Amino acid sequence: METVSILQLIPGFKPDVDGMGDFSRRLGTALWEKHSIRSHYVVFRKPHLPLDAGEIAPNTISYPSAATPTLLLNHIEDLKKLRNFDAILVHYGPYSYSPLGRPKAFGKILETLSKSSNLSIFFHELYASGKPWKRAFWTNQEQKRCVADLLRYATIAFTSNSEYMQKLENLNTTASQLIKIPVGVNIGEPLLLPSLSERTRQLIIFGQIANRT
Repeated sequence: METVSILQLIPGFKPDVDGMGDFSRRLGTALWEKHSIRSHYVVFRKPHLPLDAGEIAPNTISYPSAATPTLLLNHIEDLKKLRNFDAILVHYGPYSYSPLGRPKAFGKILETLSKSSNLSIFFHELYASGKPWKRAFWTNQEQKRCVADLLRYATIAFTSNSEYMQKLENLNTTASQLIKIPVGVNIGEPLLLPSLSERTRQLIIFGQIANRT
C-alpha cells in the first residue's frame, strides 16, 4: 500500500527558535509513528544553521531559494512535479510569512495552490490590532481579509483557541470544516519526576522576545 504523504508549510524550523516549526515537527513525528503518514516540511525562512536530516527521518525538508511568496510557490510547484502529496497543511499566522504583517501576497499563493491541492490551514493566530501609532492598527483590515480568504481556499481549518474558533465561525462564509484541537507541549516531558526537594531550580520564559518585559 502506498504511503500517505503530506506537505507541511511552515515559516521557520529548527535549529532556529520557531514555535510553529516545533509544533509541525512533533506533529509530523506523531503522524508517522501512529499512522505511517510521511511529512515533507517546506520552510519559508531557511535556518541560519544546517539541520541534520537524520533528526526528522523518515520525514524530509526543503527550502525555497529565498523567502518570498513567488519563490515559495515555484518551489512547491516543483516539488509537486516530483512527489504526490495527499494534502498540504499550512501553519499560519499574520506575521509568519510577512514580517510587516502584510499577508495579502501570501494569501494569493494559497489561492493558487488550492486550485490543484487539498489545502488545510492551522490558524495559530488570526490578526493583530493596536493603537493608531502602532503598525497593527494599519494592517488589521488586510489581516482580517486574508483570514476570510484563506477560509475560502481551505477544505479544513484548525485552531487551538476557543476565541479564534468563534471568530473563524463568523468569517466562514463557504462552510469550510472548522476543527478545534489542542496544541501539545513542545518542550517534552521527563520520564522520571523527582520530588520537589531533589529538583534543581530553573526558570523557563515562554513567548516572543518582544513580549518578555
